Amino acid sequence: MQAVESQTLSPIHTTVSLQEVSEMYQQLLKGDVTRQKAREWAHTHIQDHSVGTLNFSPAFDEDRIVDALLFLDEVEVKVEGQSAWQHDRGSILAFAEGNDLLEA
Repeated sequence: MQAVESQTLSPIHTTVSLQEVSEMYQQLLKGDVTRQKAREWAHTHIQDHSVGTLNFSPAFDEDRIVDALLFLDEVEVKVEGQSAWQHDRGSILAFAEGNDLLEA
């Protein structure tokens, strides 16, 4: 009998671009996507980043993209004991403008 060689599968890498992040912020602010959808989209990319399978385009904007994803990951959080959002539309807009995400 021949021994079967064990093969290690390479993890699948995904890429997120600054343009995609910018578009998600724009869609969220216009109401074209829900907070839940934006959070889920960001969370998927954060998980990929945490296991080292996320690439960034452009690569030099990695920190900016990660910060924007982390912010989106919190847009569905409500203030404890209240029905208000932790990040209301104004704070989302301020974050996006402050990080030049609406012009990317």
